[in-house]
Amino acid sequence: MNSGDKGVSKTPEISVVIPMHNVEKYIARCIESVLAQTFQDFELIIVDDGSTDGCLKICKEYAHKDERLKVTAIEDNGVADARNLGTTTAVGKYIAYIDSDDFVSSNYLETLHDMITLYNADIAVTNFERLKGDETLTAIKPDLKNEVKIFDRHEALYQLLGTSNYLQMVTVWGKLIRADIAKNHLLPSGRLHEDEATSYLYYLDADRIAFISTKQYGYYQHKHSIMHSERNHKRIEDEFFALTTRAINLEEANYPKEANMAWLFVYGWLCEQVMLDPKSRMEWKDTYDKLQNAKCLGNDIKAKAFIYMHFPYTFRMIQKIRGKA
Repeated sequence: MNSGDKGVSKTPEISVVIPMHNVEKYIARCIESVLAQTFQDFELIIVDDGSTDGCLKICKEYAHKDERLKVTAIEDNGVADARNLGTTTAVGKYIAYIDSDDFVSSNYLETLHDMITLYNADIAVTNFERLKGDETLTAIKPDLKNEVKIFDRHEALYQLLGTSNYLQMVTVWGKLIRADIAKNHLLPSGRLHEDEATSYLYYLDADRIAFISTKQYGYYQHKHSIMHSERNHKRIEDEFFALTTRAINLEEANYPKEANMAWLFVYGWLCEQVMLDPKSRMEWKDTYDKLQNAKCLGNDIKAKAFIYMHFPYTFRMIQKIRGKA
């Protein structure tokens, strides 16, 4: 299905939301990749989060040329607040999030929209290409894989928590989401690791999730990106908040199997913190004790947690094998 006419109707089918902060080197590439879409019935909302470089000026120049592009600016409140503003102002039937230093293939929106239409899905998920170093890259390597899988919410949560597809499933980018679902689950204000605190809620609210293995999203990693910033106290605190909140909410929503996996994830994360900083073991002791005594954690989960704590590389290999099975 190809909506090829340029220009956006009063109620575009898709709202593309891009939060932006000091990405002068990358934002033009990101915008160009969106404007070049084979599916043209979209609005493009860019929310500048207190940038001090020239990226806001670049966006305004694009907006002057294309009425589908809307640019707004807020104080430096963080990526979650920027995304939330774009979400609440979006008028499309579906929402697609793209990070401002990333880019997408020309048929990205068309592929995701076709998935939703063909399979009556509430959310469509695509794969990504991990890119490093060369900031001039504008294309994703051709991918011959084109496997489609349809998940219900339980299966989607398993893909998130129990397989090697974690990054594809946990990020808010790389997806086309029914707008009311996205609007019902705004990201936690002022927090990092906001994807981990939110994406599972999308799946809880969806009946069908379509996943396609082809790589349509260019995930660009560089030394200035948030995920490559120094692991300071705030990052650790926000990640711990996201992971524990996810486990608690799944438990309270009466998803015991998924809650078990989520608590195991917390346990493994805590073990990793201890490995990174052995001196922090006593700092996390109370949390370990609570997890070990948690009723929601079955003996099989505790055994897996034990393997993760003492043999982390073996555990990761098991997870990788399970993901390919």
